[in-house]
Amino acid sequence: MGFKKTLASLVLIGAAALGGGEKTSAGTISLKATADNSCSMYIGDGNGVSEMFASIVNYGGRYIWSVDSISKENVAGGSYLYVFADSDYTGSDGLLIDLVTTSGHKVLGGSPYWSVAATGLGSRHGSSPSLSEMTSEIGRANSGSNPSNGWKPVTPCPFTNEEGGIGRMLYGDDTPVPVADIDPNSRWMWYDCGRDPKSSSPFISFNHDEWLIFRIDTSVPEPSTLALLGVSALALSKRKKR
Repeated sequence: MGFKKTLASLVLIGAAALGGGEKTSAGTISLKATADNSCSMYIGDGNGVSEMFASIVNYGGRYIWSVDSISKENVAGGSYLYVFADSDYTGSDGLLIDLVTTSGHKVLGGSPYWSVAATGLGSRHGSSPSLSEMTSEIGRANSGSNPSNGWKPVTPCPFTNEEGGIGRMLYGDDTPVPVADIDPNSRWMWYDCGRDPKSSSPFISFNHDEWLIFRIDTSVPEPSTLALLGVSALALSKRKKR
């Protein structure tokens, strides 16, 4: 096989690994999460959601350092995990979540695999959006007609969970208090609308066009898959130059 054909084959394999090929078989996702103040998890495709399977509400005195462990079976290949999140605009705001995808890859909170969209509809104070409401806002995000002008990269907290996360930003503690059962390197994340002048933006006392929708491909490939493709392409490139 010639160099160009071989490289083209690698590109096609890579596209399939990244979700650009045929859908893979169903699998299980698992996650650990908390929010300041609430979040709900949905499964869907690129255009909307078909099921809500979990909700975490930290209003009314429930401590945000309490983590929920959640799993979802029979997640079809090519599905997206969508997470609704909102806050009370006071104190700290954020979503902290560790996800194990159907490929077995662990994705930490704040990872560039996550994206976020703002609805501008205001906090729901812990009331989960219906499937139709979520699907409508996903459609607005896809078309770029929402306040965030489409899907945007998440803003990760400058401090890891081990370093104290948003608690450290709020209280300035020299003795960080990590969230138990969450990876030490995970980070709280949120959307930044750009209007909050505080250096702590977007994590302290501001409405960043809530409520928010976070999303991620549930079949994010394992790093070894990407590394193998990169090494193979590099080797072929060097062989071509000889």
